[in-house]
Amino acid sequence: MPLLRSQIEDIKAEALNLGFDVFGIALPQPTPHTEFYQQWITGGYHAEMQYLSNQRAISMRKDPRLILPSAQSVIVLATRYTKPHDLPTEQQKGLGRISAYACSQDYHHVIPPRVEILVQTIQKIAGVTKSIEALHYTDTGPVMEKDFASQAGLGWVGKNTCLISPLYGSYIFLSVCFLNLEMEPSPPFLDDRCGNCQRCISACPTQCIRPERFIDARRCISYLTIEHRRVIPVEIRPAMSNWVFGCDICQMVCPWNKRVDRLQTPVLIQPKEDLFFPQVFSELGLTDQEFKQKYGKTPISRTRRKGYIRNLAVVAGNLRHPACISPLSKLLSDEPDAIIRGHAAWALGNYHLKKTKQILLNRLRTEPEPYVRAEIINALNSQ
Repeated sequence: MPLLRSQIEDIKAEALNLGFDVFGIALPQPTPHTEFYQQWITGGYHAEMQYLSNQRAISMRKDPRLILPSAQSVIVLATRYTKPHDLPTEQQKGLGRISAYACSQDYHHVIPPRVEILVQTIQKIAGVTKSIEALHYTDTGPVMEKDFASQAGLGWVGKNTCLISPLYGSYIFLSVCFLNLEMEPSPPFLDDRCGNCQRCISACPTQCIRPERFIDARRCISYLTIEHRRVIPVEIRPAMSNWVFGCDICQMVCPWNKRVDRLQTPVLIQPKEDLFFPQVFSELGLTDQEFKQKYGKTPISRTRRKGYIRNLAVVAGNLRHPACISPLSKLLSDEPDAIIRGHAAWALGNYHLKKTKQILLNRLRTEPEPYVRAEIINALNSQ
């Protein structure tokens, strides 16, 4: 027997009480973009994210019933996070930039426990004596969550591939919860309110947003600074500007996110203001222990110290702040990781100074790693 509409309203009220901003219900059925997803994988646009392309991930996205065979409903929840801050005037003083969603406690530690509480409440509201079967994900499972969100009435998938809520824009986390309870689905969101707008496509510094409405992760700053573990392509590095972790540009230019400025209610996960704009020359010297201590409980930990310092080196090369020369030189000479040394060499080459040229020449005499030697030679040739 399906839940009564009054019971669903009680569940929605509890979800909002727990800090979720939007609530909707979809059916656990194949979603519209599963075949497009397969084409995206086949085209290699997922880059090196193998967890997206393994057969299990593909099968479950094609048939959500494989996730929880007993599922009869899918609850979709949206949780707002703080919008990106405007760039301070101190950019010329060597500030990097971190994507807004990462400037707080890791959402994986905050949101899933609240979904668990919601499941327990649903069991009470439904009057079920035995434990209900439920399986939920917050950006962690093989789920077409944006498709489910649209079907549950939360919003539409924009040209930048973000789920856009007409009320809250795209600065939101999505959670999906499969349940073995029958619930009436919410009216789907059928409108595409992007219209003729091309701002996100035009603003992307690496042109990774394709007109066909998908992301080429191989060129995406967010992918390259977070998921990518190896060398950042040389042609992409200048486009990274001062983005140390992630990128918000395609959301910052979206007209629908202007509405976020009107919201007065606080977000569930409060931001840590000191994370938005790291001081590049001081961060370049972080040890592994210092990195874990500062970022271990934030999403930034995903890139690990190796990826973070690599990204900082690229940003230092773009900003060319004089205070970065010394820590870059130290990385080039003392850092055990070759990828970091290589990116430090590239950054030093961007300064076009006699001092930095000499630093590169000195290291070239002793550098044992062919990749790093190639970066040094290219840096010297750019002088």
